Amino acid sequence: MSRPPRVEKGGHPDAESEDGQVRHAHGIVDEAGRTLAALRHRQQDLRKQIAAVDAENRLLERELLQQLSQWRRLDDATQRVEDVLPQLKAVTGSLTYRLVAGMLGLVNRVRRAILPGRR
Repeated sequence: MSRPPRVEKGGHPDAESEDGQVRHAHGIVDEAGRTLAALRHRQQDLRKQIAAVDAENRLLERELLQQLSQWRRLDDATQRVEDVLPQLKAVTGSLTYRLVAGMLGLVNRVRRAILPGRR
């Protein structure tokens, strides 16, 4: 039986090559692990940002709906005023005419009372 050749410092050339490949593969795996951890952290940050944006959107939507409701109430009130405005103008015109006619009649009566003999 023959003895295997004695391996000097550093081991068998194939073993050195395999060790280098293993170290290289470990390096790749370690880098991939760090990249994966960084991506997971980024994913968590993005989820938090999305949740914050969703909450702000809901708040803005509520505010917008409240403002829309106020605008609709104001629009309804404006429409009622516009519907009543012609009637108010007619009534105030009639009242103004009656007031002026009444004041003119009063002035004429006072004139007749103060200046008798004039008709």
